[in-house]
Amino acid sequence: MDHDDRELLRRARSDPEAFGQFYRRHVDWVLAFLARRVDDREAVADLAAESFAQALIGLPRFDPERGSPNAWLFGIVSHQLHAYWRRGAVRTRAQQRLAMERLELGEADLDELERLAEEPMAVALLSELPDEQRDAVRGRILRQRSYRQLARETGLPEATLRKRVSRGLAALRLRLRGEADA
Repeated sequence: MDHDDRELLRRARSDPEAFGQFYRRHVDWVLAFLARRVDDREAVADLAAESFAQALIGLPRFDPERGSPNAWLFGIVSHQLHAYWRRGAVRTRAQQRLAMERLELGEADLDELERLAEEPMAVALLSELPDEQRDAVRGRILRQRSYRQLARETGLPEATLRKRVSRGLAALRLRLRGEADA
């Protein structure tokens, strides 16, 4: 199987279906590995999707001489998991230091977010994003859809939607800080 995986990754550089086959071969163990370490099922799905997205992005750097495809993917998954834990630990420490409780949004809070989304500045900032990022941000953040729901609605892979939301939010942050190019 290792030889087959090496061949799939070689072909995946020009054939998306080859990466799809690699994904299908490995997604079950990735999900199981993450599920044993993270209690939140949505976080497990997010971590798995981000791991495969990083694998796809890093595909040109995969060197079969340095190790097996399985070990390479395991390294990516482990890195994503550690980053998840670090983010959570930092957030928890900051909340404890400031004696803050975790913010839980109620119905009134969600209504306020929707109202703010109609504010001229928010509308203007969103309108500056590329269509695919704007639609993904609106669906995930403003309409509070899970990545799974968005994937069903749009027919796009969850990893693609995650990237679009991430890039869209990063662009919005830059614009809000005044750091974006005009």
